[in-house]
Amino acid sequence: MRPIVGALVGLALGVGFGACRVAGQGAAECERVCEFALRCGFLPSSLGGRYGDHEDTLASECRRRCGATADSTESAALIDCLTPATGDACELLECQRAAECVDQSTILADEVFGVATVTIRMMGGALWAAVFVPALCEDASGELLGNHGIADACREFAGLHALVGPGDPRCVDGEGLALRSPLCEEVDCETHRTCDPSMCSTAYAEASTDCEFYGIEEVQLGYVDHRGVLQLSPRRLTCPEASAGERFEAVPRTAIAPVALFRGALTTRASVALGFPEDALVGRPFCWASSPLGPRRQARAGESTQPVPTPSLTELIDLAYERDREFPVGCGCLLDPIGCEVGEACANQIDDDEDGLVDAEDYGCRPPAEQECHNGIDDDGDGRIDAGETASCD
Repeated sequence: MRPIVGALVGLALGVGFGACRVAGQGAAECERVCEFALRCGFLPSSLGGRYGDHEDTLASECRRRCGATADSTESAALIDCLTPATGDACELLECQRAAECVDQSTILADEVFGVATVTIRMMGGALWAAVFVPALCEDASGELLGNHGIADACREFAGLHALVGPGDPRCVDGEGLALRSPLCEEVDCETHRTCDPSMCSTAYAEASTDCEFYGIEEVQLGYVDHRGVLQLSPRRLTCPEASAGERFEAVPRTAIAPVALFRGALTTRASVALGFPEDALVGRPFCWASSPLGPRRQARAGESTQPVPTPSLTELIDLAYERDREFPVGCGCLLDPIGCEVGEACANQIDDDEDGLVDAEDYGCRPPAEQECHNGIDDDGDGRIDAGETASCD
């Protein structure tokens, strides 16, 4: 998928949106179809409106065009696609089904759902956690939050989370992946009826601090689409460029997960964060990947933004919940949890998952006892960690 630079302009009426099929019910059916199209983020499109229009204007224009055109084969096909089929409590699943219905139609053109242009932006992992993982603010110790600089952010977003609940309602698709609503753009923040307002009260933070901490030199941005296919830009960006974001046009109007590949050379602080002595890994090249296995967000017509966190998010969650080190994830593990370098790959003298760790050095290859000796945690409660552990590390 090539990043496209340029402003999204209003779409012309490329497909006839026929009036409703049953006499006397046209207005009601048009209203239902247009409301569904609005909630699913399919407007602006050839159904009505231009980018930047208020949602009330989008819905009104859609209803006007619906009622002003004659009945047609396209109209019948469109209404069939925009009629919820299962009555599922999760409307995002119905939206995804409707988008797939149009994509597979031989009658309807793509323009009926508009053009989705998504900017993927790198965001500091600690701020990302404060905005999107409110449970972490409650579960992590004050010392941990203070050390990672998100204590203030947790307090700031507590009011917003209390207002909108613990997050927008989630639902799960057939593969068990959680889905979420698209994030609100500034124009939508007032009502946020059809989008998630989590980012409405903050700016995206420039992530140079994390880049310096871990030694990140290059970033590639992209997304995983609803079919599990990775769409990755070939451009390798500096940290400021990745923080500003990269635009992807003609994104499928279903659920996507933003991803990033990070390349660089490990620093002293990164070596310690990985559970090694200060200078053990300094200067070693690495390739890490953000995990796309979390909730996917629906892409909406028009301009939208999706942030992808730096590796500090995974490190922070690992520390807060005392998990075995799931950080970092090697580039070869992009669609799986960490642990790709296992079995025969642990003795082939190749860095199979491109995370800078070879064979037995890799967390995926170490037996549990050896992992405990490098995870920075007092696993057996004897008051000692790692090399000081008496149970397994002597």
